[in-house]
Amino acid sequence: TLETSEPFYTSIYVEAAIIFLLHIPITLRLRAKTAIKTNPVFAEALHYTFSEEGIKVVQGEEEALLTWDLVYKIVGTKEQVLVFSNRISAFILPRTQITEYYEQIKELSTKKLEKYRVKFCKEK
Repeated sequence: TLETSEPFYTSIYVEAAIIFLLHIPITLRLRAKTAIKTNPVFAEALHYTFSEEGIKVVQGEEEALLTWDLVYKIVGTKEQVLVFSNRISAFILPRTQITEYYEQIKELSTKKLEKYRVKFCKEK
């Protein structure tokens, strides 16, 4: 009957909510921590240099240059600067790490990229 089945369905909904809201994010976080500890790629920091030629990324002995014509888009928010190399992949630069260089990055990217490919939030 409806009266006896309603508490059953309610308990299933609560269990499903717990799984989606707690279990999955916690599991993803633990997997990310494990990947960072076990993967040598994450062992060293990435260093970015913005120049007239493009954005140079250095990690240990390895380096790569992302020329301005290969930059898909740059988005600056209150907390980070996202440098997209395509529609999906982006370098994430926390604003706390680039505070003294933020305006220079903003000016250089505005100068080197088309207007529709650059979006920085307005400072208050």
